[in-house]
Amino acid sequence: MNFPLQAEQRQSGFSAAEVLVASFIITVALVALAGVFPVSNQSISSANQRTTAALLAEQRMEQAKNDAVTNWTLLPVGPQPPEMMSGYTRTTQVTLVGGNPNLKQVTVTVALPNGVNVQLTSVVGN
Repeated sequence: MNFPLQAEQRQSGFSAAEVLVASFIITVALVALAGVFPVSNQSISSANQRTTAALLAEQRMEQAKNDAVTNWTLLPVGPQPPEMMSGYTRTTQVTLVGGNPNLKQVTVTVALPNGVNVQLTSVVGN
């Protein structure tokens, strides 16, 4: 008697070893990704501080340029008193350019809370 051979049953799905390897790879990737978050948060905070400092420096520079246009004496030569603003220190230094009383160089420096400085320099004329 010949018995017909039964067709092999095919099982679909993943073996336990495949699931274990895939889980291990995903876990390693997630742990590596989790390590990036503190670094990115620190970078974002630092960029935020530099942006704020640049804004404060630009604001003072525009004020100095406006002073030069409206009333030249509002922009006296020499260091200006420092201004404290939410942990930032803004200083302004005005010097004559080449001894010419009609040209002044304005330098605005903003010290960030972390000790880094942002500096802008411009020449204004009367």
